[in-house]
Amino acid sequence: MKLLTNKQFQGVIDEVEEPLKKEIEVLKDKIFNEEYFYLKKANKLEKQVKEYQSIILTEERFIVELNKKINKLKEEKKLLYGAKGGLTKYIHRLEKELAEANEKLSQRYILKELAPQKAKNMQVMKTKNCSKTSNIIKKVADNNE
Repeated sequence: MKLLTNKQFQGVIDEVEEPLKKEIEVLKDKIFNEEYFYLKKANKLEKQVKEYQSIILTEERFIVELNKKINKLKEEKKLLYGAKGGLTKYIHRLEKELAEANEKLSQRYILKELAPQKAKNMQVMKTKNCSKTSNIIKKVADNNE
C-alpha cells in the first residue's frame, strides 16, 4: 500500500477547500453583521431601559409627593370640619354669641306675663238655656276666656 502525501493531493485539496473557505468567510461576515445588529439593538434597548427607569423614579417621587399632599389636605380638612379649629368650633362660638345676645335682649326688655285676675264688683249675668240672649252671652263669655 502506497502512502499518499499531502503534496500529491495539494491541488485537489486546495480546489475543494477554496469554495469552503469562501463560504466560511461569507458565513463569518453574516454572523458578524448579525452580532453587530443585535448588539446595536441591545444598546438601544439598554438606553431605553435606563430612560424608562429614570422616568419611573421621577414618577414614583412625584407620586410620593402627591400622597404627602393628599395626607396633608386630609388633615387640614379634619381640622376645618372638626371641633379643634374649624367649622364646629365656629358654630359653637356663634351659638354662644346668640345665647349672649338673647340674654342681653331679655335683660333690656323685661317681659312679664300678667296673671288673670278676677274683676271686683262686677255684675254676673246668669244664663238660661232657652233664651237667645243667654246664647249670645255664652258666646261672648267663651271668647273672653
